[in-house]
Amino acid sequence: MIGWTDAAPPFKTPLIERCEAALALPLKDQTVETMRLLLGQGIAIDMLLPRALDILELDILASGDLYEGDLLASCQRLSASYWREHPDHWVRLDSILRDFDQKVDQVNKERAGFMANNPFGAKL
Repeated sequence: MIGWTDAAPPFKTPLIERCEAALALPLKDQTVETMRLLLGQGIAIDMLLPRALDILELDILASGDLYEGDLLASCQRLSASYWREHPDHWVRLDSILRDFDQKVDQVNKERAGFMANNPFGAKL
């Protein structure tokens, strides 16, 4: 169980209830969605980000319940102060993003050849 960093919240909202449910899970049972949710709220970053980065190394577009790549978006939105305090995590995420950029560049190069051989003559 991860737990709240301070005292319990002063009042319940659906978001707080979802966060509490996610915090009640052991770290090994955190899902992409629960990590996306907690990281997006700035909760338990030190514990969750290394696992999130492990997932992003395997699937940069891993998604929770919002949209494809929402875990990556939650990680990218972490504060500059967090990244300054954890440069090793910043370097790791930067490496993941650079690897993805290289893959996208390769896909676009291949796509140019594919489009040049378009038997329909026009862009579709």
